[in-house]
Amino acid sequence: MEKLLYSVNEAVAATGIGRTTLYSHIGAGNLPVVKIGDRTCISAEALKEFASKSWPTPTTYKKL
Repeated sequence: MEKLLYSVNEAVAATGIGRTTLYSHIGAGNLPVVKIGDRTCISAEALKEFASKSWPTPTTYKKL
């Protein structure tokens, strides 16, 4: 069975982009997340949709 949610570290490994860039896209609203307690998770569906598009690198970093 395919995973439903990925941790930030797993999403970084799956996409090949850096942690700071990933958080920048989350902060810019390009990649929706699910918060479970203190943990930030990204759905497999959101990662697939994100990976299917071309994105400029966000210029600001917003911590969740």
